[in-house]
Amino acid sequence: MTKENYWGLVAELASIDSALEEIQEELAAAANRIDPRNPDIDLVKSLALTLHHLYTGIEDALLRIAEVVDGGKPSGENWPFSLPRQMAGGIEGLRPPVLRRETLEFLDQLRGFRHLVRHAYQRHYEWRRIAENVQAAMQGWPLFREDLREFQAFLQLMLHGLKGGRRRRSPEA
Repeated sequence: MTKENYWGLVAELASIDSALEEIQEELAAAANRIDPRNPDIDLVKSLALTLHHLYTGIEDALLRIAEVVDGGKPSGENWPFSLPRQMAGGIEGLRPPVLRRETLEFLDQLRGFRHLVRHAYQRHYEWRRIAENVQAAMQGWPLFREDLREFQAFLQLMLHGLKGGRRRRSPEA
C-alpha cells in the first residue's frame, strides 16, 4: 500500500467517526424521548434502525482498516463475526490491535441485534430488548470511539515516520 492509501484511510476514518458521532447523538436523543412504561412503536422502530445504522457504520470503519492495512477482510459467510476478531488482534510489524476486549464484547452484542433488524425476523420489536441494546450502545460507543481514535493516531504517527504509540494487548492476552 502507498502512503496515499493510508492518508486516504485516515480521512475516511475521520469521516466515519463524525457520522457515527451523529448517529450516537440521534440514538441518545431518541432514547431520552421514549416512555419506557408506554413506548411509542414508531420511536421503538426508530431506535432499532438507529442501532442498526450505528453497528453498520462501525463495521464500515473496520472493513476499511481490514482492506487498506491488513490487505483484506475475512472471507466466508461468517466474515461479520470474524472481522471484529481480526481487528482485535494485532499484526506484528504492521499494526497494533484496533479493538480491545471490552469493545469486542459490545460489538458482538450489537451485531447480534443488527442481524435481527436486518433480516426482519421480528416485525414487532420488544422494547426491553431494544432498551438493553440502547444501553449497551451508550456504554460501548465511547470504547469504540476511543479505539478508533487511537488507531487513527497510530496511522498518523506511522505516516509521519514516528515510532511508538500506545499498543494494547490482544483479547487473547
